[in-house]
Amino acid sequence: MQRIYGARQMLIRLGKENRGRERMKATLKWTKTLENPIYMGIYPQIDRYEESHCYISDGWGSFFPSMKLRKISLETGDEIASFRVKNGTRCVYQTKEKLFVTSDNKIFVLDRATLSLEKKMEKNILKNADYVELDDKGRLLLMNCGGNYLMVLDYLQEKAQKKKVAHSCSGIHKRSSDKYLIMDPYGGEIICYDLEKNTHRTFIKDRTFSGSALVNDETAYLRGGVIVDRQGAEIIEPTSGFRVISLRTKECVEEFEVPVEFDLFFLSNDKEKLFLLKHNKFFVFSLTQKCITDQYVFDDNSSTKEWLMAASFIEGRENILLCYNHENKKLFCYSLMM
Repeated sequence: MQRIYGARQMLIRLGKENRGRERMKATLKWTKTLENPIYMGIYPQIDRYEESHCYISDGWGSFFPSMKLRKISLETGDEIASFRVKNGTRCVYQTKEKLFVTSDNKIFVLDRATLSLEKKMEKNILKNADYVELDDKGRLLLMNCGGNYLMVLDYLQEKAQKKKVAHSCSGIHKRSSDKYLIMDPYGGEIICYDLEKNTHRTFIKDRTFSGSALVNDETAYLRGGVIVDRQGAEIIEPTSGFRVISLRTKECVEEFEVPVEFDLFFLSNDKEKLFLLKHNKFFVFSLTQKCITDQYVFDDNSSTKEWLMAASFIEGRENILLCYNHENKKLFCYSLMM
């Protein structure tokens, strides 16, 4: 059965349960003024194998020769290691031993611990790769967010093949050794790609969406979107609605709207909450109660419009929010108690 929740219903509940109340407590762990701005770099990304570290990358406003991928400590904010990309970093894919780093026109293979260079590829690659996945045989699956083509690149032998598979891409997810799901927001589809057969098919056909989160092999959360024309270019304008798609039945099992504006969203580890970010505001949305259950507003006495241009929420034993103020190039690390 499909369940539908409206914004009006949730706004009433928000007003009754949370009017003027902030239960969340935030403790500032550290603040760092960065060497280069990180706006339009990668969102801060935790090291999956060493969770006391994360990665940031230099962004717009940096001189190309100085642009780096940086590993920083979540405990102190100190830089542990860096690699000079000399361009913007588009994607970082992690394995236990290596990092695969894409820029506009290169792919770097780095040692994960030290960020030392192991391999650089410039020829026969997909340029501007925003999404990367790796199979068990050393083959990279690469796509650009607005591109139609998937490239499969054997990075050991530097051999590649391309195939037109979708209208766009917002993620590549490995289901098995040879099956991969490609999220196609403009097409409103989830594509299944068979790596061994080099074939693809529409796995699920839904509506245009602007963002997505996958829960194992069972559920996809698709944030709604509307295609609009902006000065001759088609873009997807996000909406506040979500559709929950079962990957087993290939049907929408639930729809709901979030009663606040937000730019970024993260699904909680227990799959019971959405964490929402908008400028200097952080919200917790309960997926069971369908309302905002907690919120916090961050302020360092500067303009809020430049907040959270690059931010990440890291849920764990200590909930960490990293947020960046583009106005003064400061990175803030908060510990959140909910």
